Amino acid sequence: MADNVRAIMEEMIPEIEDLEKRGYFSKSEIRQIVKKRTDFEYSLKRRAAVKADYLRYVQYESRLEELRKLRKDAMGLEGKRSLADHAMTRRIHFIYQRATQKFRGDMRLWSSWLQFCKDSNSSRKLSQVVTKALQLHPREASLWIHASAWEFEHNRNAGAARALMQRGLRMCPGSADLWAEYFRMELLYAHILRTRRKILGIASSGGPEGEGEGEAPSGEESEAAVRMVLDGAVAMVVFKQAAAELPKEVAVRKRFLDILSGFTFPGAASINEAIYASLEADFPTDPEAWDLRARRWLTEHPPEQPSASTSFPEEAAIATYERGLAATQGEQMYDLYRAFLTEQLDELGPAGGNSDAPLPKLKGRPKQLAKALLEVCERAVADGRASEALLLEWPRLALRFGRVKKALETAACACQSRPGSAPLWQQRLLLEAQQASAQGSAATGENVQALALEAVKSIPGCEAAELWIVAFRTLASLSLPLDNLVQELVRTLSGTAKGPLRGGMGEAAAVAVQAVRDRAGLSAARQLYQQLLKIPPAGGSLMHAVLDLELEASSAQEALSGAKLDRVFEAAVDAFGTQDEDLWLKYMQSRIRRGKSVGDLHWRASKTLQNADTFTQKYQDLQVAD
Repeated sequence: MADNVRAIMEEMIPEIEDLEKRGYFSKSEIRQIVKKRTDFEYSLKRRAAVKADYLRYVQYESRLEELRKLRKDAMGLEGKRSLADHAMTRRIHFIYQRATQKFRGDMRLWSSWLQFCKDSNSSRKLSQVVTKALQLHPREASLWIHASAWEFEHNRNAGAARALMQRGLRMCPGSADLWAEYFRMELLYAHILRTRRKILGIASSGGPEGEGEGEAPSGEESEAAVRMVLDGAVAMVVFKQAAAELPKEVAVRKRFLDILSGFTFPGAASINEAIYASLEADFPTDPEAWDLRARRWLTEHPPEQPSASTSFPEEAAIATYERGLAATQGEQMYDLYRAFLTEQLDELGPAGGNSDAPLPKLKGRPKQLAKALLEVCERAVADGRASEALLLEWPRLALRFGRVKKALETAACACQSRPGSAPLWQQRLLLEAQQASAQGSAATGENVQALALEAVKSIPGCEAAELWIVAFRTLASLSLPLDNLVQELVRTLSGTAKGPLRGGMGEAAAVAVQAVRDRAGLSAARQLYQQLLKIPPAGGSLMHAVLDLELEASSAQEALSGAKLDRVFEAAVDAFGTQDEDLWLKYMQSRIRRGKSVGDLHWRASKTLQNADTFTQKYQDLQVAD
């Protein structure tokens, strides 16, 4: 291994000497470069060398080359390039070559090398790298795209680029990326031909130039062929072949539409129409296809003109969505319909008035769209096709249009529709709490208490941590009794396993303890956490909340005795002492404040924790801070 490294380093001598001779680096800098390269070379020769070793080496050489270029510009050196001007680029290629030999299956490594070839204008090397990569990975679509793009953009050889695309499609027949890029390339080629003819003043004669595929036909036949190419006939063929190859891909059709939208030429309309026709023929029951067809009205006018009753493009789109609802099943069509209406209302809001104003103040198009939006939500619920996202949006829309009572009704309806959804119960509880805060009546407060209890009972504890947190904070903010909710929490946690180190029901229990502390005092909070400590630990968040509660009371008359406080800490480290170094640190802080030794705790923590190094570092930082 040492001999190999020595041989590689000896090969560097001429370039090193030239770097110093040209004045790019001083002698001391040269010594540092040699040492750094030697270290890198030895790291690559290790049996356990990893990809990161190669990438760090590449990064170092790249930065070194950037520095050399900057110094060359500053020195104003011109004239014939010397060995120093290309040696580092050659070395980076050498590093990539060895890396790809060791990690042949790593496509990111190949892509990184190809990108470096482009950035460094290494045309010949790029061709070699692409060829080698395709030999090893003939079914990797991105490589075929890369090779074809290079031929088309750099070598200006459309024929070779087209041949590579076709070979790639034979090797990767189901690649949507290849089909899309092939389509884009043919559109670009036609655009280049049109631009060239315009510059040359060729109006109606001549054949396609630049393909390198032999002589073009002559006369009328030649002009007809040229006109077809200029009008995107080849791109049309590519699309039809892609549609036949990928018959179930709506996303591919959308991708073709997005690509086509960037081009304007006489034949674009016919290609566009063909794509939409395929959506209608191949996807009669697909919601995404109907969404694309509906949104078409906003950007263009399809051949079939809207009727007299649909004077706005939005109305024509709405009519298409209505047909889509009848033709499809499931929730997605309603979600897409709602999203469309929401977008249109947001766009029209500033022009037609304040979009967040109550509904009666909306006029014209915004008012019509607002009504349609609420009706769509109601119909989705009635049809049993309302998603959770739609049910969450429904009350928000009612509030946005100033219908508070309607928002409460829709939130209740949403919970009835999906009683197992924690976000829906959470939304309803917050809306009811806002109403109770505004009215301030005892009856409304009792309704909120009952609703909070109903909500947490409807969802399994492991899925409802956030709902529990909202419930406790809501009741506490309204100064409502917590007893029933506390009893339900204890009952729920009694039948569960040990909770996570952070978050989950442990955080919900922590919020409950704090809420009881704020509402009923420290004594009531202690009663609650003592109950919770007798059952499986709800989580590390609860332990921290309990300890913080007692540490805050350490200087007050209500403070626990040292023995009782130690029992609380022992319960915490017994439950989570193997994972949480912060519990041990709090335990030690408590002992230090009471003037006690912590040597035994430090030893126990070091033996118990899975990551004792982190604990040791934190303990040292704590000593420095003290």
